Amino acid sequence: MQFSGKVILVSGAGSGIGRATAEAFAAEGGRVALLGRTRSKLEEVAAGLPPDCALPVVARHEDPAEVTQAVRTVLESFGRLDVLINNAGAYTGGSASETSLEDWNQGLAVNLTGPYLLTQEALPHLRHDRKGVVINIASTLGIKPIPEATPYCVAKAGLIMLTRATALEEAKNGVRVNVLCPGVVDTPIHRQRVDDPAHLGAFLKELGDLHPLGRVGEPAEIAALVLFLASDASAWTTGAVFTIDGGILLG
Repeated sequence: MQFSGKVILVSGAGSGIGRATAEAFAAEGGRVALLGRTRSKLEEVAAGLPPDCALPVVARHEDPAEVTQAVRTVLESFGRLDVLINNAGAYTGGSASETSLEDWNQGLAVNLTGPYLLTQEALPHLRHDRKGVVINIASTLGIKPIPEATPYCVAKAGLIMLTRATALEEAKNGVRVNVLCPGVVDTPIHRQRVDDPAHLGAFLKELGDLHPLGRVGEPAEIAALVLFLASDASAWTTGAVFTIDGGILLG
């Protein structure tokens, strides 16, 4: 129960990596604030966790006022904040030559501005015992781009640099900041790209074949690394970029 007494705020906690991460922290004794847009999804996650350890918080993380209220709600309910997981994001496709300004701004808002706002709001509370942790979930596309995904690639690259810059600034306050760059993980962000459920298996296999390990990742595998980076076992690790990608960047 290595996170007993700790409070963890997880954005995008209603499904995928966020849900798996919240479940993993709760299994280790943590109290988890589940931040997302859809109350029904958050309540479903909370219902599967131990009693009184989960708090659904409905908010859009790219809205400054909603972020301020969300963090206030966590503090009022749990009394502290120890770990922030910036997981929420959305895939925004399009090329540099053809992406509309609206799509560009939306991609940056959801994938970069949102984590920035949550980090900024959380930092004063993460400094309280010089053991605060921020973990950002970026993507291998923030390191190696693919065509027709410029807004997403740029936003995730920005999130990597936000991680490193914040880690440098906050080291004096004892706050550690690290970033994970997953390859393709079996989450709704990819499943929603398939119109016919009958084709889902073939689609995931096609994506899995892009990775040297021959399959897509599972949300729980990402959550396991998140927990390690949030724990005292990684107390000398900050500003690091971790690829957890089935080897896809080896190609």
